[in-house]
Amino acid sequence: MVVTPGLAVICLAGYTMQAPELEAVLSRASEYVESYERALGTVIAREVYVQRVPIRSVGSMPEGPGLAGSFRTRSRLQYQERRLLSDFMMVRLPSEGDQWMGFRAVVEVDGRAVRDRVERLQELLEGSEEEAIERWRKLSEESARFNIGRVIRSTNVPTFALLVLRDEYLDRFEFKRIGNKRVEGLDVWVISYRERATPTLITDLDGGDVFAHGRMWIDPVDGRLVRTEMRTGGEDSELRTEITVRYRPNAELGIWVPRDMKERYQARGGQMEATAKYSNFQQFKVSVDTSLSR
Repeated sequence: MVVTPGLAVICLAGYTMQAPELEAVLSRASEYVESYERALGTVIAREVYVQRVPIRSVGSMPEGPGLAGSFRTRSRLQYQERRLLSDFMMVRLPSEGDQWMGFRAVVEVDGRAVRDRVERLQELLEGSEEEAIERWRKLSEESARFNIGRVIRSTNVPTFALLVLRDEYLDRFEFKRIGNKRVEGLDVWVISYRERATPTLITDLDGGDVFAHGRMWIDPVDGRLVRTEMRTGGEDSELRTEITVRYRPNAELGIWVPRDMKERYQARGGQMEATAKYSNFQQFKVSVDTSLSR
């Protein structure tokens, strides 16, 4: 999947006619995302990202007794696994309406160091706006090429679901409060969302619209997000995806940061699963251009 945020905004009654209290919480969440992206824009973290793809059956193993005392067997799958060690950060794209995007700079692939990683990261952070945008796209494509499996994707960063709550995209979605939950000591609202307008946040390789839906776990007091879930596809779809991200408070930075991300991709030709864990959050240790760090 590729990310192609569109420019058109279509006002939907599904959002504007929500109950006032839900509209107020969504407004707080949108403001929180705006300030949160700026806060993460000065932070870099370490990401350990493990992907697993079943590739073939390797023999069989007993499963239990069958007819006439015989034993049933089931196939045993062999998995291809990829382990990426990366730096994760937020980068602002001035040509995309000051939009912040999550980005991973791969450090190691299955224990093997990626060459010139420090130099390329320094160039990304210190270049002009125009140069930085082009380098960001190239480095994003380079990072994506380390993914395994047949699903081409660039939405697999923990902050992608935050786009749903950006002010310029809110009207594309229908929201509904579906419950309450206590997470990390907070009483949060569970809010479902469903994309209704085009162009969609996600497109397929042919430029076709891919509608997103999922849930958000939001503190109704200040709009803080403690968990996000984004899905695409349905039971009859050729490709179904699910990405869930959990956040936790970071006392040193004074903000909540991604704890982990879980992904699942189910296609007619197979499936793929991945888990990412985040640690070592710290302020940038390099001199960055103000156009990138605000």
